[in-house]
Amino acid sequence: MLAKQGWRLLQYPDSLTSKILKAKYFPNYSFLDAPVKAIGSYVWKSICTARSILLQGSRWQVGSSEGIDVWKDPWVPRATTFRVTTSKPTECTLSEVQELIREDTRTWDLLLLATVFLPPDMEVICSIPLSIRRTADTLIWHFDKKWSFSVRSAYKLAFAEHGVRTATSTSSGNGFRAGWNTLWKARVQGKIKLLWWKICRGILPTKAALSKRKVPLETSCVFCGAKLETTIHILRDCSFAGGVWINSSLGRTNVQPQTRDLHDWFLYCAEHLPVADFDLFLYTGWAIWNAMKENVWNSRKLSSAIVSFGAVARLSAFSSVHV
Repeated sequence: MLAKQGWRLLQYPDSLTSKILKAKYFPNYSFLDAPVKAIGSYVWKSICTARSILLQGSRWQVGSSEGIDVWKDPWVPRATTFRVTTSKPTECTLSEVQELIREDTRTWDLLLLATVFLPPDMEVICSIPLSIRRTADTLIWHFDKKWSFSVRSAYKLAFAEHGVRTATSTSSGNGFRAGWNTLWKARVQGKIKLLWWKICRGILPTKAALSKRKVPLETSCVFCGAKLETTIHILRDCSFAGGVWINSSLGRTNVQPQTRDLHDWFLYCAEHLPVADFDLFLYTGWAIWNAMKENVWNSRKLSSAIVSFGAVARLSAFSSVHV
C-alpha cells in the first residue's frame, strides 16, 4: 500500500530513500506538507496520493511538546479530528503546546486550560499523560494498539471514511449491492469476478484512467482509434467490442441499454440477463479485455469472432467441471 511507503518516509527520515526524495521533492517542507509538482515522477506522485489517509490516522504524541502548534497540529487523542475544537480567542497569544504545561511539575496548567478551552477539549487534553523525561514528540498511528502504522488498520479507516464506491447515478444503494451479490454468486472463475470488480470500482488501467494519473501516453482506443479509451468504450461501445457481442449468443442489443454509465450498464445486465447469459456476459467482457492486452503487449490482433468463441469455450470448460 502506498500509505505504508509514505509512513516510512515519516518514521525513517535518515534512510537513503527518504534523503533522496526529500532532497529532490521537498527540501524545505515536511512530507505531509510538500507540494506536488507536475514534473514529479509517477512513483512520487503516487506516494503523495496516500497522504490523505496518513493525515486522517496520524497524530502527535506529546513529549517535550516543543514545536506542536496548539491550533493547527493534530495532537488531541480524539479520533474525529485530532485537533482542538475551540476557536482561538482573539487576544490569545498561545501558539505551542508546551505553553500549556507547567515546567516545574510537568503537569497541565489547569487554570490556563479552563480559561482558553471549552470543557470537552479540556477534558481530553487533561487525559494526555506527560513525561517527566521530556522525550521527543512522536508522530504515531492512532488506530493501532502499538501506535504503529499497519495496512490493515489503514484499510479499515479508508473503508469507514469513504465506504465502497457505488454508482452515483443509481437511485438506490441497495440496487447496486444486488449487482455485487449477482457477481459474487456467478459460476465463473475467480479471476473473471476480480476483473469485473475492478471494472465497477473504476480501477481498470485503461488509457483514460492512466492519463488521469498523469502517465504520458496516447489515449486513443487501440482497436478503433477513438479519441479516448475509457472502460465502457473498450468493453461495449468500440466497434471491435460490438463485433464480439454480435458474434456471441447474447447479441449486442441485449447488453447495450440506453445508458452511458458503466455502473448502470453492469447493473442492467445483472438484473435482466438469465443466470447462464450473465455468466457468458462476464466471460465475454474478460475476453475483450484480454484481446486488448494481446494487441498492446504482443502485437497480436484477434478477430471479434475468435474472441467471442474463446469466451464461450472457456465458460463451457469451466462449467463442465463445476456442475
